[in-house]
Amino acid sequence: MYDKLVKEIQKKAYFAKHKKVLIAVSGGVDSMNLLHFLYIYRKKLGVDIAIAHVNHKQRLESDTEEAYLREWAKEHQIPIYVAYFSGAFSETAARDFRYKFFKELMAEHSYTALVTAHHADDQAETVLMRLIQGAGVNGLSGMQPWRIQTQGAQRMALWRPWLTVKRANISNYAQRLKLPYIDDPTNDAGDNVRSGLRLDI
Repeated sequence: MYDKLVKEIQKKAYFAKHKKVLIAVSGGVDSMNLLHFLYIYRKKLGVDIAIAHVNHKQRLESDTEEAYLREWAKEHQIPIYVAYFSGAFSETAARDFRYKFFKELMAEHSYTALVTAHHADDQAETVLMRLIQGAGVNGLSGMQPWRIQTQGAQRMALWRPWLTVKRANISNYAQRLKLPYIDDPTNDAGDNVRSGLRLDI
């Protein structure tokens, strides 16, 4: 999986203009796999990487996840930035908070590419949610694997390398490599629309 992805990155020159890369890491299997991939290939891809983590303070495990990521970053000598969610929690509010944090970090520290661990299952859920919400044709096209956006004088790239990979394959690969990660029990809780789609549909 990794070798194929490296070849794709090199062929499409994704990082030709993006040498400082920010990785959104929750501590779960998807984002830890992504972090591991970019860490071991950072020199070959010619990028400097950093971790961006949001502690949502919604579970007892949240502080343990943060502490683990801080220790991992220290051990591997990778910068880490942490923010703490505040306000009334909802999936939408949490997502808006995360992306505001990511954009501020990128502007302040000159990161020009943000990498997230969205995968094929997330894509399917997103399309179903947009269908339920009455989205138009553009909305039903789902998330794009590579997107460039401009914010003021800043040109930023958003990359989702796992978007065509099923979560089960990511998990199996992580287990074969014996990668450390933290399970989020809320992924299996049907307490919001997305989790309901994941579990029941």
